[in-house]
Amino acid sequence: MDTKNNRLLNLRRVIKDQFNKNAGACADKLEIKRPQMSRWVTENEAARQGISEESARAIEAKLGLRRGSLDEDPDIEAPDDAHDDVVREFAWLYSNVTEAGRHYLRVSMDAARGAHLKEKKQGKRGTA
Repeated sequence: MDTKNNRLLNLRRVIKDQFNKNAGACADKLEIKRPQMSRWVTENEAARQGISEESARAIEAKLGLRRGSLDEDPDIEAPDDAHDDVVREFAWLYSNVTEAGRHYLRVSMDAARGAHLKEKKQGKRGTA
């Protein structure tokens, strides 16, 4: 899915979950005009306006959402443990970078894994 569609679906989910499906109430909370909200979430694709990067970040800030959360794929279920934010941020980053960026992330993960295993091994030596 693309970021434009993710923002639309995630904003609709926020409206459903936090505002009892009332887009006007969400617009009021965001301190934007209701017609603007309507242009973002309308079912009419021809009339729909995409949510800009600036607007997405403003929405997240005003609603207390984590930065970048509107851009995430709404179909990806995040785990419920203490590392939710890190996992979601990594998933968003990985799905939104170029192939070269993905390669860099894989190399970084391998290095982090190696460091972890090395520390774990050294820790066992010190306690044995």
